[in-house]
Amino acid sequence: MVPPLIFRKEIPEDWFLVVAVPQKPLPKILAIKSREEEILDSMKPMPPEFSDRVARITLMQIMPSAIEEDIEGFGKGITAFNRALGEFWKEKQGGIYCDPVVEEGIELMLKNEAYGACQTSWGPTFYGLVKGEDNAKKLLSKVKEFLYSNGGGFAFYTKVRNKGAEVIVE
Repeated sequence: MVPPLIFRKEIPEDWFLVVAVPQKPLPKILAIKSREEEILDSMKPMPPEFSDRVARITLMQIMPSAIEEDIEGFGKGITAFNRALGEFWKEKQGGIYCDPVVEEGIELMLKNEAYGACQTSWGPTFYGLVKGEDNAKKLLSKVKEFLYSNGGGFAFYTKVRNKGAEVIVE
């Protein structure tokens, strides 16, 4: 079942995502994905303190920052949320992030104009939030150099999709 929508806010048009997919961690991620159901079934429930922590980040930092269009607060919030989830999953993925290349890439983004940076799901895709297309292009150039020096991959920048999700039931 699709859960009910409790919050929706369009992201400003001048917020961009720089997205990177490093090649090096792909075999590890494919191995994890082949055992995903087994891994998820073996997970202990999230402790209430953890749920409290991520709910607080969402309700007290991410959502208000989105409403106020505060890219700095929003970026810090998504980064904190993503790191918290990484802590919870680190036993299954081998660290807070799925691979040292992803961790280094996220740190590179945060040191170079990104207000926030996160790993998607199991990875290896990661992304950084920047303001303005010029900043997206600058960060993209640095990320491409980084990927080239660390086993290859590809990267691009994009705007956030403000149309919401589309659910298709067949």
